[in-house]
Amino acid sequence: MIGGVGAHNLISSNQSFFENGNSPLDVRVTGHLGAELAVGDQYVFSPAIFFGQQGDLQELVFGGKAKSILFDDRRFYRAFGAGLYYRNTDALIVTGNFEINDFNFGVSYDFNVSPLNRASSYRGAFEVSLVYIYSAKRSSSRRFSSCPVFI
Repeated sequence: MIGGVGAHNLISSNQSFFENGNSPLDVRVTGHLGAELAVGDQYVFSPAIFFGQQGDLQELVFGGKAKSILFDDRRFYRAFGAGLYYRNTDALIVTGNFEINDFNFGVSYDFNVSPLNRASSYRGAFEVSLVYIYSAKRSSSRRFSSCPVFI
């Protein structure tokens, strides 16, 4: 089980561009919860949920990904994963990643499913990521993450 909470912008500052303007920055609270569940020897399913709130605005993202472990030994690890997530009333997010030893290469695309889809024609945006996971001691298996993998 993986989880965490956070609070950001604890010291509110004035974000106004005008000398006498008043536009305070609200505190942002976030939380996430996830798990990695083994399905046999070669597959891992990872459900996840994320919640964020700042002022009157809220975000809820939930879904999961499946990972297929191609090779797993002390010095040679390869895995492929794909996932599907939903951001409340806004977007459907499709993800894919390939893990090579301590590197994780990922790509995701979000399809706009909100009322703004008339303007966007359901188009969203691509995101790419490269993650390096440092580990001082390598265990005999990298089957499960040593730190959380976020959406």
